[in-house]
Amino acid sequence: HACSVRIPSESSLSQNTHILFQNAPYQMHYNITQDGRSTLRNITNTEQSILESTRAMVTSPSNHHPNNNILGPLIILLHGISTGEDESSSSSSMSSSSALDKAHEMILGVNRTNIDQAEYAATHPGKTRWSRDHPLTAEQDMLHSILHRLEGWYVGEGGHRGYENAKYWLVGGGKMLDAVEHHPVREKLKEYILERSFMQDLNLIVGARNGDGEEEKEEEEGREYDIIAGGGTVRKVFVKKGEFDFFLFCDLCQKRYEHSNHHAPDGGGRGHGCDDSINYNGDDWKDEWQEIIDLIQIKEFELLLRYAKLELHVD
Repeated sequence: HACSVRIPSESSLSQNTHILFQNAPYQMHYNITQDGRSTLRNITNTEQSILESTRAMVTSPSNHHPNNNILGPLIILLHGISTGEDESSSSSSMSSSSALDKAHEMILGVNRTNIDQAEYAATHPGKTRWSRDHPLTAEQDMLHSILHRLEGWYVGEGGHRGYENAKYWLVGGGKMLDAVEHHPVREKLKEYILERSFMQDLNLIVGARNGDGEEEKEEEEGREYDIIAGGGTVRKVFVKKGEFDFFLFCDLCQKRYEHSNHHAPDGGGRGHGCDDSINYNGDDWKDEWQEIIDLIQIKEFELLLRYAKLELHVD
């Protein structure tokens, strides 16, 4: 019989994404690497039904979309948020963390048919072909980065904090890209910001702020950042003039949660590349930026979901 994909309505999407970003950061548990047991073994009947529905959509003969392999993880993540929203804040946080772990495994190629192989690969690093057999698409890298940004200051993959790993996956992780890849989702997000003058204070589009100061002149060619590169090394990445600065946005998200969360570790839990004295073109932190940052995070998530659902027009 035909399956219908249980995609949240627009109002539900807005509500769930607000909850998702308001309650961040979340501590992920990495069960598959820590104790050799995939989080997907604990999947509920409802979640399984959701995955079967999304799989039916992805494999439909009329569907020629090459990159909607993120639809399942996105829906599982939103479902985890919706099931936790009426519970206590502690239970809600646990539900959301579990949803992040499930989405994280799915991004890396784990599913109900290959759990045994995935658990072996996770507990025997370097002994299998898992990474080579499950290369990540640009969309998976994008969602992977968002999940680690939601992880925040908690220590996760590779012994790095979520913010550090978020920047690592912004440029493809092991692909070692020099800059963030162009993508319809990112282009639409840039348009969204440029169309709203109240967002310009954040200086997220390189060179978009007018002025004759030295900083504007120095930024004509772009910005440079140091990020983790694996094996304890660091490498440089670049953001060209006119591009959305996702590395600065990651720092802004970190700053946003430090200002609103009394449980932030001393020093903000900063790892490499996160500056405690971030200078937003000389502007001091403004309370209204928290809402703006959340609006951008929500829009990014909404655009990614629309892309996965084949609703985002691609030129």
